[in-house]
Order: sequence, then C-alpha cells, then structure tokens
Amino acid sequence: QALTIDKYNPYVCHAFGLLEERLGHADRAQQLWEHALTRRSTAALICSLAELHVAAERHVEARELYATHLVRLLPQTRRDREITEVFLAAAWLEEVHFSDFLAARQLLEHCLKAVPNNNSRAQVALARLEGRQNKYFSATAAANGGSSFKPGGSPKSSYSSRRSSMGSKAITRERLKAACTELEQQQKDESSSSNKKKKCDGDGRLFNAWAHIEVKSGRLNAARDILSRGILHFPRDHSLLQAAGKVEE
Repeated sequence: QALTIDKYNPYVCHAFGLLEERLGHADRAQQLWEHALTRRSTAALICSLAELHVAAERHVEARELYATHLVRLLPQTRRDREITEVFLAAAWLEEVHFSDFLAARQLLEHCLKAVPNNNSRAQVALARLEGRQNKYFSATAAANGGSSFKPGGSPKSSYSSRRSSMGSKAITRERLKAACTELEQQQKDESSSSNKKKKCDGDGRLFNAWAHIEVKSGRLNAARDILSRGILHFPRDHSLLQAAGKVEE
C-alpha cells in the first residue's frame, strides 16, 4: 500500500526488499532495490543490493554498484554517514573477495578526504586494514619461501623494512596511536585559538579501538590510560565509559 503512494520511496523499497529476501525471494528483493536506486542512492539500498550480489558470487557486479553510486553520493556533502558506509563496504569487498589491499586502502583514504571531519569509522578501518595487510603479506611471503608480492602485484620493496617486520597488531596499534595523538593536538590547537577549552565533536571510537588492542595484549594499565585520554575529549561517549568500567573490573 505504501508503494502505491510513493513507488520509489527508498525506505519502503528497502524494508520491503528485506522482507522478500527473508522469504527467499532474492529476485524480487533485487528488483525492488534496483527500482528505488534509479531515483535515489542510499547506503541501505546500495549495501543491501551489493550483499545480494556477493551472496550470489557476483562480485564484479557488487564492485560496479559501489563505484556507480559513490559517484552519485560524493557531491551530497550532507550525507557523510552514508558516504562513509558505502566506502567501508566497498573497501571490505576489495579486501575479502578480491584480495586487493591496495584498492581497499585507496577507498578508505578517499573516504577520509571526502569526509575529513570526525570520521573515526574510516580511520579505525584503515588502521585495522594495515594490520591485516601485513599479516596477509607475511603469510604469503612465508608460503613462497620468503619471496612474495603485495596483493595487486606490487613488489615488497614498496614496504618499509621496519613496518614489514612488525606484527599486524603492532601496525594497527601504531596507526591508532598516531590518529589519537593527532586528534588531541587538533583539540589543543582549537582551544588555544579560541582561548577556552572545547570538547571535540564526534566520538571516541579511535581511543576505544586502541585500548581494545592493549586489553587483548594484557596491557590493562595502558588501556586504562588510553581510555582516560579518550574520556577527557569525549566525556559523553558511553562506549568509552563502558570500556573503562570493564577494564577496572
């Protein structure tokens, strides 16, 4: 009935498509999502349709779908969350289904340029990607007797020797630490220019991700310090407070 009122409504088409998918009518879900996307690109429609393609092993179609609709979304500067969502999904596709870490990294870096302010999701995703990339590269090198290439054909010489010798967790930690330090410096500069203390917009996802690594490594005091730094900047971020409580427990 809703579609008789507005047959291209993206929210109705998406919800109806999810229902059809759960009932086993994948073709009908695809038709609904493609129909709505002819009028408006939304992250929910794009990602759901791409996941449908991936489930059917149509990986190239999913890649093309992301590329097509990112071009549509990027000029819409007020849709930062949706732009980030699609970039993250596209990067995941490149990494998991094409083993193309370079393409995944480029997508995440493009995301940070397109949505530069408070984009903690993309920053955390990039840090974790770098760690998994190093792990994949090291495993490939070991399997080939120490002679390997990066996914996508780039030679090992493009890696710094120091980073290539680091573990995946250490690389992710290093990236998150740098991002948190940069965020703290940014707040310090803003406070100095305005002559009053100002809390950062956004969330404490970067601090939480960094602290999580320390907890998994058994470095609880380090995790406590990191979370305290995060809470100082994002005192209303409940996830930081909850993580800090678990560390104390």
